[in-house]
Amino acid sequence: MARLHVIVVGAGIGGLAAAAALRQNGHQVEIFESSHFEEEIGAGIGLPPNAVKILKYLSCNLEELHCVPYEGVVTFFANGSEGLPQTLHHIARRFGENWLLCHRVDLHAALKNLACGASVPKSTNAQMSGPPAVLHLGKKVVDYNATLGAVTLENGTVQYGDLIVAADGIRSACRSILPGNPMKVEPSNIAAYRWMVDRSIVKTHPELDWVTAGPSGPKIVTTADSRVLIVYPCRDGKLLNVLGIHSDHGQDGKDWNRPATQAEVTDMFSDCHPQFIKFISLAENIRLWQMRCTPVLNAWVDGSIALLGDAAHATLPTFGQGFALALEDAITLGVLFSSESAAINVPERLKAYQLLRKQRAEYVAGQSRDQIIFPTMRGLFYRSPEMQQDIMGYDARKVAETFFQSIPS
Repeated sequence: MARLHVIVVGAGIGGLAAAAALRQNGHQVEIFESSHFEEEIGAGIGLPPNAVKILKYLSCNLEELHCVPYEGVVTFFANGSEGLPQTLHHIARRFGENWLLCHRVDLHAALKNLACGASVPKSTNAQMSGPPAVLHLGKKVVDYNATLGAVTLENGTVQYGDLIVAADGIRSACRSILPGNPMKVEPSNIAAYRWMVDRSIVKTHPELDWVTAGPSGPKIVTTADSRVLIVYPCRDGKLLNVLGIHSDHGQDGKDWNRPATQAEVTDMFSDCHPQFIKFISLAENIRLWQMRCTPVLNAWVDGSIALLGDAAHATLPTFGQGFALALEDAITLGVLFSSESAAINVPERLKAYQLLRKQRAEYVAGQSRDQIIFPTMRGLFYRSPEMQQDIMGYDARKVAETFFQSIPS
């Protein structure tokens, strides 16, 4: 049977994961990415157990990610006093995999190799291995045609595919052309200063021992008015990822991701203990990132086109599930489009994809939003074993396989 010609729009984490999953099933994949990868986003990310499972299904070599285990959380109050540490040694026992912390660039490189590398390891769910995906950089997709199964590039060129995966991010050009979907992504009125610090620099300042002491994982500084400073390690513990989360009203008309100054961050946390201000004084190359959520959509799919990742369900980082949800989307497509898939079945399989993924992603995204916005709900995820099971105990591949087996052949 002829393999599918798949077009993936966007070469972020979700797009590359989808390309890898579909390639491993023997399909011919082309990826169109608007950027030139000249300046990849440098940031730490969390890989909860449900994400780690999928990376293993994709035969990702976790050693290449230089992960740090997420073993616990230590909280501090603005006055410098320390709360009770929370250990997470039960995570692997309960959910089958550890919670890991890594650098986005390392994960991106590993997935790019799985999708586009000259050879790819046989995954546990792959029936055959397809050719390397072709990655087209500097090729911006500006329009989609669900009827023709086509995308139009900025230069006017039209590309056709049996299956089109729109992994084009929170500013997706595809989302609004699907029936009934809202045009605008509303502000959350929450933003974060982001930067990274070399651990070796921190170790030269004894007053900053709080950053590296205790269990491997985040150190969280909270204020009475919900400003939060989060520090956690990545890349074998050599780098520290930092988020300074705060209210940010009037976000419309502003750049969603702009450079910021150390003075801005210091001013935002000026009432905090000197040990926290000292840590901020080490900050360089700071960005101010507006946090926005994709609204609940009417449709994720139309004909041969499907949304994936932030294009469908951008979330707030409350649970560290943003990348995990994109990986779940990708592995679901991999199950639904096996090596035996035919072009004529694409629309029906994409309806199944929406059925499997939409409600799940909306639940996680909704909880991540509510638990950061509503004071009475804050911390619920960490207090609720049932919610942890629902979110981190989820196995997207098994769910998709069970559904797939129920489809009449």
